Amino acid sequence: DSFVFTFFGVKYIFKFIINKNSKMPISIENIGYTRPNPHYCVKRTENKYFVIEYIISGKGYLEIDGQKYTIGPGDIYCVQPGFDHTYYSDENEPFEKIWINFFSDSFVDIFKSFGIYRKFYYHDVHCPELFHELLALAQISPFSDEICFQVCSVLLQIICAMARNSEPHPIGSERANSIKAFLDDAMYSSITLEEISKKMDEGYENRTIGSTLMNAGLLLPWRNSPKAYVVEITSD
Repeated sequence: DSFVFTFFGVKYIFKFIINKNSKMPISIENIGYTRPNPHYCVKRTENKYFVIEYIISGKGYLEIDGQKYTIGPGDIYCVQPGFDHTYYSDENEPFEKIWINFFSDSFVDIFKSFGIYRKFYYHDVHCPELFHELLALAQISPFSDEICFQVCSVLLQIICAMARNSEPHPIGSERANSIKAFLDDAMYSSITLEEISKKMDEGYENRTIGSTLMNAGLLLPWRNSPKAYVVEITSD
């Protein structure tokens, strides 16, 4: 079931699972443990699956999406489908790690909902017990849908730990996010719609966003101000 071997000084323990015929939301390729040598390096192009790896000891590097990250004990790196990448160990302190590779369209949406899509490095997460649990589940034979449910549960805990550890990556343009933040802050203030319109257009040569919203009537439900609208709907 499990494979344990040493290849050019690199110790591998892993299990191929490949539950592609399952009705589960993920298809697990493999789960494993690796203690690399100083020359350990993995490079992938046209990547189609998730790679989530936890560093137990040592140090390494991840190059992805034009960025280079230095990774150490307690860190997690997560490669998402569609991103070419390279990761490799430090020559003086080669890393030891536990990892899981899996296919899932559902988890792309989960990453987006947690605000961590396109975020690849998580510092000081420190959740070794969750990755050791994945290793233990991988040893169970035969690998069933019930075990896959348990793997999904552990993965969700890992993703929660990653999200808790990071600032959400904003989705949308910088201008759209700044306008949204301004409107959120204005919701309980007495600022008028005209003032909102002017504020939204500050700093832009083409000052049309606020006036367009006003002319289209998209702000009309707020009556004279967002606060007046909140008072009205909460008093009904």
